[in-house]
Amino acid sequence: SDEPPLLVSLRRAADRVWYFDQAAGPGNETPPAGMKAGLLRDLRATGLTIVTADPQSSLARLEQETRRSRRAGGAEVDLGGEDDGDGDDEIAERVA
Repeated sequence: SDEPPLLVSLRRAADRVWYFDQAAGPGNETPPAGMKAGLLRDLRATGLTIVTADPQSSLARLEQETRRSRRAGGAEVDLGGEDDGDGDDEIAERVA
């Protein structure tokens, strides 16, 4: 087969800093277990800095976890979606 055994998408975040976007095996299959950890270890061994979260996906994960927590009855986090006019841009945690 002409398909590569592994296809990895990295995006440059800064000088010698790369963001790990995604990886896929032949036929767009999920890569084997432990592949990502091994690949990141080997890339870091070459002197590159590899990050696995970008600001947009981090915010999306925070919002997702907040919704899960609310459904489970946990603490509620104010993500500051609308400006309340007090000039405070911090994320405030409220205990439900």
